[in-house]
Order: sequence, then structure tokens, then C-alpha cells
Amino acid sequence: MNTRFFNLLLAALLLAVHTSRADTAPAHPAADGKTNVLKSAESGSETNSGPKLLPIPVSVFEASPSIHDPFFPDSTRLHANTVSNTAVPVFSPSNLKLKALFGSANHRLAMINNHTFSSGEKAELITLNGKLMVYCDEVKENSVMIHTDSQLQPIEIFISKGVR
Repeated sequence: MNTRFFNLLLAALLLAVHTSRADTAPAHPAADGKTNVLKSAESGSETNSGPKLLPIPVSVFEASPSIHDPFFPDSTRLHANTVSNTAVPVFSPSNLKLKALFGSANHRLAMINNHTFSSGEKAELITLNGKLMVYCDEVKENSVMIHTDSQLQPIEIFISKGVR
């Protein structure tokens, strides 16, 4: 019984010493032994907030002729002049083929270059001259009326011969 009493007394004493040291010692001392306590600018009192965050610097890369790609030293892509082709493709009615007309009399559908249109729809079609935005104005019984971004006047395209 005596040993049990002494063990409990020793545990209580160690707990009391540990809690008294926690009140006086900092929770997380810095590497040099000082704490990260900042003084508040307004009141002069110590605060527990972290340091002010610095802005992240923006990287600036310069590609002068003397700089080479270390992985591809013979590459000229760093110094190549880029040319963008933003011109609207030239419209040619021969690039558009009306392949089929179908649907009911009050809801006609037309297939132009493998894309199905109804009246009032628009779609980007791939032609020999590039991508072309085509607007379907009206689907008739044997033809279709369309216009494009570069050709604003409506054009009538008839179904190809031999296809019905």
C-alpha cells in the first residue's frame, strides 16, 4: 500500500511541476531560442499573430539570342517569330456540299458537309480553306439558303446530282 501511495504522490508532483513550467515557458520557441511574438502597432502589446506575408515575386524570362534551351540546344523555338492567322477563310460555294434533305414538310432538315441543319441554326464547318461559320437561313424542298461570316448575302445551295 505504501508503494501505491508514493507512486500517486510522485505522479501528482510531476504533474504540478509540468503545469507550472508550461505557464512560464513558450509553447514553440524559435530556432535561436526567442519566441515569435510580435508587438501590435496600435497598442504596443504582444500578439500571437504570424509575420506579415511578403508578396510573391513574378518571374521574368528573357529570351536573348545568346540563350539556348539546355535540353534541346539546336531548337529555334525560343527565338521563332510567331505569326497568327486570324483571317476569315475565303468562302467558296464549292467547299459546301448539300448531301441530303429530309424531315417533315413543316420541319425540314439539311445535311451540309456531314452536319445537319434546320432553319435558323448555325455551325462551324471544316472546309478545304479552314473552319467556316455557316448560318442556315431556310431549308427548302430541293435546296437550302445559307450565309457565312464572310458572305453576308444569302446563297442557295442545291442538292448534289445523283443524291436524293
